[in-house]
Amino acid sequence: MRSYNYDDIAKFLPKRAKFLGNKVNLIISSLKPVTSSEETSMTWINPKNADKLELLKNTKAGLVICDYSFEKIIPPKKTSLILTKNPKLLYINIANELFKKDPTYGIHPTATIHPDAKIDDYVHVGPNSVIGKCMIGSGTIIQGNCYIYDNVRVGKDCLIKPNAVIGGDGYGFANDEDTDKLVMFPHFGSVVIGDNVYIGSCTCIDSKN
Repeated sequence: MRSYNYDDIAKFLPKRAKFLGNKVNLIISSLKPVTSSEETSMTWINPKNADKLELLKNTKAGLVICDYSFEKIIPPKKTSLILTKNPKLLYINIANELFKKDPTYGIHPTATIHPDAKIDDYVHVGPNSVIGKCMIGSGTIIQGNCYIYDNVRVGKDCLIKPNAVIGGDGYGFANDEDTDKLVMFPHFGSVVIGDNVYIGSCTCIDSKN
């Protein structure tokens, strides 16, 4: 994994953020929880954590993002601090900018796509996924083993994690007293997913009645 120095990180710091430590020797190459960090790790401490000072004292992280209450605290040796209003948000922003890999758009050769599906060129469809006659917007990532039925519309810049099922039949039955059998309620509707939606692994979103 690539290493980053202070200049790389400083590009993403808000104006009111404060850096405490050694800018020259700062080298960050990994993201780790505060309790299991290493000298080349970047981490963060939740301002609401009751033992946040103890966490800082015991961490081995090279860079800790924390709130302004740490301003007069002497950090451990070889640990630098970034003080900011929202440590979690800043950690996410830096991590996404420096460590997150850009998606590779395209359709995996093992995926099955309906010939009438309308999929933007900038969409990723992972291995073994099945895409019905639906619409998928630009920037959306559909990971492996997903099943998206017909009449589903997915907006732009969505992330659909593995094994999600979208647009399947809902759960509803009627009892046929003459045959003593359950008859499944018909579901002929659709599912519309907006822009910037995160759908977790193994999520099922059923179609409307």
